[in-house]
Amino acid sequence: MRKLLLAALLSASTLGVFAQKIEDVKADVSKQKYTDAKSKIDQLAADPKNAGNSEVWFEKAVVYNNLAKANPTDATLQAAALDAMKRYFQLESGVKDEKKRFLLSTLEGHKTAFDLYSSQFNAGVQAYNAKNYEQSYKNFSNALDAFDMLSNNNLTNIKFDTTAVLYAGITAQNSKNLAGAAKYYGMIADKRLADTNYVDLYEFLVQYYMNNKDEANMNKYLALGRELYPNNKNWISYEIAATGNDKDKRMAKYQEILQKDPKNYEVALDYAAELFSQTYGGDPKKPGDVTYEAQKDALTKAIQRAIDINPTATANYIMTQHISNQIYDLQQQLNDARKTTAATKASAGKTSAKGATAKPAGVGKSQEYEKAIAAKFEDVFAYSTKAYDQYSKETNLKPEDKQNYKKVLNNLVDYYQYKKQPAKAAEYQAKLKTL
Repeated sequence: MRKLLLAALLSASTLGVFAQKIEDVKADVSKQKYTDAKSKIDQLAADPKNAGNSEVWFEKAVVYNNLAKANPTDATLQAAALDAMKRYFQLESGVKDEKKRFLLSTLEGHKTAFDLYSSQFNAGVQAYNAKNYEQSYKNFSNALDAFDMLSNNNLTNIKFDTTAVLYAGITAQNSKNLAGAAKYYGMIADKRLADTNYVDLYEFLVQYYMNNKDEANMNKYLALGRELYPNNKNWISYEIAATGNDKDKRMAKYQEILQKDPKNYEVALDYAAELFSQTYGGDPKKPGDVTYEAQKDALTKAIQRAIDINPTATANYIMTQHISNQIYDLQQQLNDARKTTAATKASAGKTSAKGATAKPAGVGKSQEYEKAIAAKFEDVFAYSTKAYDQYSKETNLKPEDKQNYKKVLNNLVDYYQYKKQPAKAAEYQAKLKTL
């Protein structure tokens, strides 16, 4: 019986000591002696016996929150205050009596809990304005952590803090934390928010997941972006870029898009330009080769499709370069045919067994190539003239357009030299000198 009485006396004594210590903390807080309160609450919080005592963690949150206000550059104080308040709510959430649940926070009108949110948010704004994006990102992330605490415990009716989430994403992106940016931008995108200011956000997500070879998420946000911003032309570019270095897959994607949208000039032009590079780039091609000739035929159709949709200077310029390459190939074939003719010239005058004169090999082919070259020169002149008419009217050409314009002028010089009209050739040569 004496042992039981002794245990009861010890328990009462322990409770009395705790009550006195927590009251001392509250007294210091009421007198704004936060430094003194900190040393006392730290002792209580460090005691394993108080790990489940919500009152300790609430008072720690109050003390650290007030210290953080007096020392705004000390990020550890605000973080410790938030951790303490989160722990308080976690412990109190198990209280069955709703009237007693969160009582200490309720009695102060949840002032500390809301302070933790607003302090971090305002600190994030200040750091953002100072272009300290890394610190601003931390502040907005902490603000969202505090917001989740408020929302999860039904202290606010707002369920999503769009502004803080957006700025957490922006500051993450500005501080090169792309994973963080994707996390917060993804939260906005998943809410299907379609404000016109958010289109870049969806594009970021598509590009981010494309770069990280996450095809599922890339397609997810590409589909969302298309749905919410159907007039944004960049979605097609991302679709094509997603094919990577697989040329066959890339060409197939162009054809798929053009089948769905046959009047899309930008895609038609890009397709023609890439097909041009594949046709004439890389290893030297042999004129007359079946595959090479088929590629050139396909290229002609691709460029003409772009011109038919919109006969711009650029589209006409690409056609002039294509025809110029065809002329070069025909000239190579003509030279080969002439070499064959020269090699057999000695035997060309000999009489056959029947008395007929042997015709030199290559003569017929030479005439065929000369005729084809003449026709191609007329073609290149027609497209060059169209491109020239458009480029010459521009008063502020971009550098790449100026280079294309020079090539068009050279095409016209070559044409008039071929036609043996030096005066006209000199006219376009003079124009070249003005660029």
